[in-house]
This record gives sequence, C-alpha cells and structure tokens, in this order.
Amino acid sequence: MAWGKAGSTTLTSSASAINLTVESCKFNNIITHIVNDTGINPWIRMDNNAGDYSSRWSINGATDGTLTNNTNGAFPLWGSEIPITHFGIIYALNISSEEKLIIAWATEGLTGATNAPSRREGVGKYAQTSAQVSSFDYHTSVAGDFLTDSNLTVLGSDLTPAAAVPFPTNVQVGSRAEITDTRKMFNYTNPLTFEDDFSSSTGWTTVGSGLSITGGKLDANFTGSSDNRIYKDLGFNLENKFISHFDYYQGTVSSGYWDMFSFTSGTSKPFTSSQDQIGAIINLSGYNVLARSYDGSSENTSQSGAISLSANTQYYVTTIRDGTSFEIKVYSDSARTTQVGSTISQTLSTNISLPLRYFQTGHYIGGSGTPIYQIDNLKIYNGVTQTTNYWQEIGA
Repeated sequence: MAWGKAGSTTLTSSASAINLTVESCKFNNIITHIVNDTGINPWIRMDNNAGDYSSRWSINGATDGTLTNNTNGAFPLWGSEIPITHFGIIYALNISSEEKLIIAWATEGLTGATNAPSRREGVGKYAQTSAQVSSFDYHTSVAGDFLTDSNLTVLGSDLTPAAAVPFPTNVQVGSRAEITDTRKMFNYTNPLTFEDDFSSSTGWTTVGSGLSITGGKLDANFTGSSDNRIYKDLGFNLENKFISHFDYYQGTVSSGYWDMFSFTSGTSKPFTSSQDQIGAIINLSGYNVLARSYDGSSENTSQSGAISLSANTQYYVTTIRDGTSFEIKVYSDSARTTQVGSTISQTLSTNISLPLRYFQTGHYIGGSGTPIYQIDNLKIYNGVTQTTNYWQEIGA
C-alpha cells in the first residue's frame, strides 16, 4: 500500500483548534505533533463534528477507559492537562457507507532524561455512514490553546499518484539519461534507418528502360512488354519489424498491373521468381492496391481492407511489418492524417526467412499499357514500429 499526502497544516500562531481539510481517501494515516499551552486535552474529530463518537483507551497498560455517545471526539491524544509536547499516530478507515474506525497510539514526555515518556493506545469510531470524512480536526475539551508549530498531517492510501517525471523530448538525438534508482542508461534514438530524396541516382540500378531518377524523383513511364524496373540495395537487411514511408504520385495507364513497390531478398523480377518478398501491385481495374508476398516458392494474395487510387493524384504510402503482420496504408496528405480507403492487412508466411534488403518498383506483371507514376522521399525505420524519436535502454 502506497501512501500520499492528503493534507498538512502547521500553526503559525496559537489557536484553540487545528483544522485540516483533506482529499478523501479510503485509508488515512494521521500524524500529529502538538505543543501544549497551560494544559489542554486534545481530541481528534472528523468533519469538525461535535457528536456521534465512542472510544476505548489504555494509559501505560492500565485498565481500559471508555466513552460512548461522546461529543469531544473519537480519541483523546492525552489527558494530563499540563504544559507538554504530544506525538500521535492514528490509522483511520474512511469508507463512505461505514462507520469511521480508528486505531491510535500516542506519547508525551516532560523534558529531561529523568522523565520517562508515557504512552496511550486505543481505538475509536465516528458513527457517520453517509459520506467519506473530508476533514480531520483537533480541539481541546478544556480551556487552552495549541501553540505555534503544532502540526497535523494526513496521508491517504488511494490518492491519485503524482505523474511520473517523463523523459525529456526536447533534447538532441544521441543524448543519454541515467535513472538513478535503477542505474539504467538510456539513449535518445532517431529510429530513421534509411532515407532517399532521389536527388541522386547513386546506388540505383535500372533494368530495361522507362524508369529513372530525375528531377528529384523516381520517375516511371514504361511499357509493359518487357522487364522494366529499378531497384536499390538498402545497405542493410530489414528486420521482421519495420516501417516505410514514401510519396506516390499516380499518373495514368490504360490497362494491366505492375509492381507498385516491393522489398525483396534478391534482384530478380518481383513477384515472378523464387525469392522472398513483400509489397503491393497496382491493378488498373480502379487503380486498386493489392498486397502480395512470396516465401520463395508460393504467392500470398489474401488480404483484408481495400484501397482504390485515382489517376493524376498525389498520395502518401505507409507500410508496416511486425512479425507476420504486414499492413499498407495510403493517405491523401503528407501529415498522414486522412486515410484513403481502409488499411490493407496480410498475414505473412512464416517461411519468409531470407533477409529483405532491396527496394524495387516497376515490373509489369500482366496486360499492356504504359504506367506513369512517381515515387519520392523514401524513408525506412528498421527494427521498430514507431517513427518518432524515443529513449532506448542501452544494452536491452
């Protein structure tokens, strides 16, 4: 059980009572330090109510004393009525529909090592069953004041805890943080693994004709009669979880279907050869996006969800692989907030085991025609399922 502070008050001048409004809790721990005036008899009350109390207590182990139908309070902190300092601990049960029960311990002591402190322990209750107590109060049953620095502090067990201090996000990538209680170290990480703005054709290999890196884009305008495509070695193997983003402009085409994009384990033609691959094709029947994957021998064409594009329109594509889950999402805005159609989902074969490391596009699979489209701003986040900077535990 964790305790949080429900309230606390310290007198800055003498007063005839100590009143403390608290945040309502099912269990309370009441801690009291009282400095006497010329002699007072402090009693604890709830909601500052002068009635409906009963109590039982013992002083220094002597025979119990009791009070019922008491108007003073639920428990007397002390009753010696001489100038002295008191310290008390009380546990209270504070359930709205039940009587409020307490268990209490208190001590007082005259100054000097020759004076042994006295003790009092006991129980009490407040016979109110309509609501939770919202204040705890001390008053005295005899004339006198509580002096300056007298304190009443209440803890609660079911308080809403203070929010954890979050990791900062306005720091440079590469920053480190150490959690002092666990000694764990974290590194502020940018998950972006690969980025190509197509300002250069370096690393791209063209097969056939009609596809090139030009004008800061991957430009496609090819015929379907032969193997025309373009691919690039990413320089690393994709893990079984990654995210890719790219901009996609759909031009026009008269018929057929072709490789919109694919991640392949080799450089052979997509979707027609014995290599592992995942991606999508465009079918000219409504410019439909269709998920396709190969495990080196068999093709997987099953999918849920549907996306239909329009000619001469700019789109923004996101793909997500997480284990055997593969998703394709298309958006109409660069912020990727307005989705086109519904998410296409496909469950991948567990036999897709070869490392995927090539990005390909362009191979015409069926029909005839001249596909016209552009790809730009290819980004890959490898080994993660998020695209924002994050704190990564070092060594985890």
